[in-house]
Amino acid sequence: MNARCVLGMVGSDKHNKGIRTLSRMFRDHGLEVIYIGEYNTPAQVVSAAVSEDVDFIGLSFSNGNYVARLGEVLAELRAADADDIAVIAGGLIHDEDVAELERIGVAAVFGPGAQHRSILEWVDSAIIQQKVAADAVGERP
Repeated sequence: MNARCVLGMVGSDKHNKGIRTLSRMFRDHGLEVIYIGEYNTPAQVVSAAVSEDVDFIGLSFSNGNYVARLGEVLAELRAADADDIAVIAGGLIHDEDVAELERIGVAAVFGPGAQHRSILEWVDSAIIQQKVAADAVGERP
């Protein structure tokens, strides 16, 4: 059961080592990865996610505007009637911002030092198992 994801970065954030590592890790784990790179707008991220019919969006941040940018992505998803697409965030995210990100609808946050195993476990439990269950009843998660 292949899950699909869009991975990229929003705005002027250009430190892409983490998101590129995640892209390879997800591909090695059997996910279909659509890597859209850096300098995207929230609308571009959502457009790619909707057109590619992905299960989740993964965004990486190395600057401090991630709360606003993630809020914009989530608003774009709602506007596109695609808020069933989960959004995860990673990178230089401060512990004190995690509760706010979860409150606005970010499905998972993986900050500095997140272990690859924990990210893949989240994907397996939150995305893959949900996708298998939905496919069993003929619905999209």
